Amino acid sequence: MKDEWKRISSDDGRLMYEGFTFGGKPHGAGTTYYENGNKYQEGVFDAKGLAYGREYYPNGNVRFEGAYSIQKGFGPNYPVFGTCYDEKGNEYFYGELTVRKNHAGFPKVIKPEGFGPVVLKESPDLKVFFGDANEIGSAYICYVRPRGREVREAFLEFLEKNGFVCEEQEELGREFMTGSRLPIKIDFGNKVYSPVNSMIHSTLIATTNRMFTVGEFCMFFELWSSLIIV
Repeated sequence: MKDEWKRISSDDGRLMYEGFTFGGKPHGAGTTYYENGNKYQEGVFDAKGLAYGREYYPNGNVRFEGAYSIQKGFGPNYPVFGTCYDEKGNEYFYGELTVRKNHAGFPKVIKPEGFGPVVLKESPDLKVFFGDANEIGSAYICYVRPRGREVREAFLEFLEKNGFVCEEQEELGREFMTGSRLPIKIDFGNKVYSPVNSMIHSTLIATTNRMFTVGEFCMFFELWSSLIIV
């Protein structure tokens, strides 16, 4: 299996997801949609749902922007650190969300109090995508395009310092990535990084605005590595 860019629609022709997939399911950068055609979530997806990005209300306003847990058990990924907005688009909370699970293991946000259920009743039913985390584990793919050779070298050193290993593709190894202007593909779950060697692939990522900057990736890595859920 390999990661591919796809548009996935329901049986009645409604667009449900567009973005990168693995094994035919959302995995990596992409966007899901409400039945009314508005965006539901966009960002980086793993086997259980959104891992980092934005969630919207049905009216199109942002509900949450930030990092999500990487769930391995029952229930969806849930927000853990970021910015919360009300339905009119007003920011009302920034920081670490307090999340507890009920007796069945389903997550519930208790701070901030006004957040409401993790999954809104209007949210699209995406169990066909995120029903079984064991199919591809908790790994997910993201892309980073450092600007300039020195920045790229420093970023690769950051990855290696934190346990990431270079997955070389024929002659396209670490040296190629240091001098290339193409994005770097990062398999977060398996802690592997590798070169993007296709201009078409790179263009797809750039035109959909689903790529991490170095700063965004480092922030997300720090949050993901230090999450404390009560």
